[in-house]
Amino acid sequence: GKTMAELEPWEKNLISHRARALEAAKNVLSQLISKEEAPGK
Repeated sequence: GKTMAELEPWEKNLISHRARALEAAKNVLSQLISKEEAPGK
């Protein structure tokens, strides 16, 4: 393994892109879940 400081710029971009994608997916999922839990609203 490497520390963040040892990574190549393209490697950091891959990681940060993945982190952003996960964050976006999490937001979408939580919205879907909250809609499912509240059918009367």
